[in-house]
Amino acid sequence: MLNIPGLKQVSHVDTPDRYTIEAVTADFLPACDCAGPRLVSNGRKTVEFADTPIHGKQVVVRVHRQRYLCRGCGETHYADIPGVNERHRITERCFAYITKLGARRPWSMLAQELEALRPPSDVPTKPY
Repeated sequence: MLNIPGLKQVSHVDTPDRYTIEAVTADFLPACDCAGPRLVSNGRKTVEFADTPIHGKQVVVRVHRQRYLCRGCGETHYADIPGVNERHRITERCFAYITKLGARRPWSMLAQELEALRPPSDVPTKPY
């Protein structure tokens, strides 16, 4: 259902108006610019991204990404998620979808269709 390289789907929740897909990042370490000692795991951070609608339902991808700490400089790093536009909190295919349909539909209509990033109160979050 997810089909984004670098992400592994763990589960999904299907409600009448949305799909919430739980995913984790692939296990690969980001690089640190300080060239110091290796990075160590430092917990996880959960972020949500909107994706293109499926079957007329909004889609939210909830990613549990590994956080790393550099032992050399003390900076926190995250592995990049390919196929995701982190600045806009949407997938690249959702960005392409908005770009394509934005020329043909009113922006307010697209916004209503894609308001997937509002967290629903009935979908529990799982700690990872």
